[in-house]
Amino acid sequence: MRIISNSEEETFAAGEQLGKKLSRGNVVLLTGDLGAGKTRFVKGIARGLGIREWWKIRSPTFSFRQSYTGEIPLYHFDFYRLKDIYDFETIGIDPLDLEGGVVVIEWGEKYAQQLKNFFDKKIYSVKIEILDENRRMIEITEEMEEF
Repeated sequence: MRIISNSEEETFAAGEQLGKKLSRGNVVLLTGDLGAGKTRFVKGIARGLGIREWWKIRSPTFSFRQSYTGEIPLYHFDFYRLKDIYDFETIGIDPLDLEGGVVVIEWGEKYAQQLKNFFDKKIYSVKIEILDENRRMIEITEEMEEF
């Protein structure tokens, strides 16, 4: 599915729509340049999942992981600074601990092949492309076993 977003609000709304479709164990790999709107999209996912304080979502660039409680928890990772696949354990990638919630991984494409070994649930790939100052193309693909 492709969506053209003309504003931050529309990017948020696209994330919220996806969030309403997600269920426990789903994984979202989120790709896009710096400033593309990835964190805005994740805030939308959080609201769609029913996370009460969705507005507090921040990119976990320096902490690698943020967790948010709700009926369905949200585990938000950022792999931008991850240097090695062996860092997974260090930052808390354990599929058994995470399967009760939704996992969103920014810059997950760096380790897409390795991630498929960790997660066996439905995986969504979301690519946000900057078209101009305000417009974004958001492409959402549902993937099961292959990346």
